[in-house]
Amino acid sequence: SSDLIEHRWGGGEAKGGVRPAAMGGDDGGKVYVGGLNFSTSTDALKGHFEQFGRISDCIVMTDKETGRSRGFGFVTFEDPGSVNAAIAMPTHQLDGRTVSVKKATREGNSGGGGGGKWGGKGGGGGGGGG
Repeated sequence: SSDLIEHRWGGGEAKGGVRPAAMGGDDGGKVYVGGLNFSTSTDALKGHFEQFGRISDCIVMTDKETGRSRGFGFVTFEDPGSVNAAIAMPTHQLDGRTVSVKKATREGNSGGGGGGKWGGKGGGGGGGGG
């Protein structure tokens, strides 16, 4: 099972290094935030979620090549109980968008994968004008 250690949260650049959670490796205090406005910063994300408890880590995932937001991020609370408060709120409005908030799971059973095929630059649907 040591090959599972290679699994990461995403391909973004984490600023400030990644600290392992408690010895058990449980991410009980972490939430996934999806549907972010592409202009939302890590500071704005942190500012929104501080109302639920003290935050130990917060990151908006970015594309390695372009540095642009990938439209999602993670917030880690010092107290895992703060996760329940955050996900209990029916809707979260952040920078003009309604974002989805879910408890982050290490197993990756919340979807993941896919390599970002959706939400790209759009392709030409060339119309036959006339």
